[in-house]
Amino acid sequence: MAVFFGGGKKMRYVLIFLMMSFANVAFGAMPSSYYEEQISKSPDHFIGTCKYIQVERKDKFSEACLATFEADYIMDFPNRKIAKCERPKIFTGFFQRALPFVTPPPGGTKYHYPEVGYTYYVAISDGGSITALEDLMGKQKEYIIEHPESVSPGGFSPELKRIGEEGWALWRQQVQYKIKIAFLIIIIIIFAGFLIFFLIKARSKKSKATKDTGQDSEKPEKTENQE
Repeated sequence: MAVFFGGGKKMRYVLIFLMMSFANVAFGAMPSSYYEEQISKSPDHFIGTCKYIQVERKDKFSEACLATFEADYIMDFPNRKIAKCERPKIFTGFFQRALPFVTPPPGGTKYHYPEVGYTYYVAISDGGSITALEDLMGKQKEYIIEHPESVSPGGFSPELKRIGEEGWALWRQQVQYKIKIAFLIIIIIIFAGFLIFFLIKARSKKSKATKDTGQDSEKPEKTENQE
């Protein structure tokens, strides 16, 4: 037990991964209230950018990872266990993600998929596991900082969700616009390629015809004496 609570960091990671794996196999999918309770009990809630992801363990279905976040804004909740002046700027949290093109077995594990460079609303439990990971779209980050009451340990307020939906809609519009522009550029390149090809071909034919005409004009005409 001294190793778990003391400086044996590696042993602590192993024990956490074993507990996560056991919960995944031993239990079926948990009700949503279970996950909400886990989020509510998590002492660390913050807005942060994912800086690094390290794979700690992998099996044929999923991989257990450790994510490092740099916090931009830390939420104030009554169950926080550290004083305001002691707050770190760097947080780490464990999570599991399913491997690409693999359907993981049923279980109580909640899978997360953070990406380096993206900003999220994150909740981390006492044991170091990520219990909430929400993409922040549009002006959600600014709204949370201006209106911290819009976030509770159980989730986002309706207004904050609406802002997120607007952000997603704007993002989709931007992606669709970029796809249209890319498609238009491809069409222009293909058209220009065909045009250049036909111009080169026409010029080649003209050059060949001019050459043949020149050769015919150089041939001497037969005279009557030669006949």
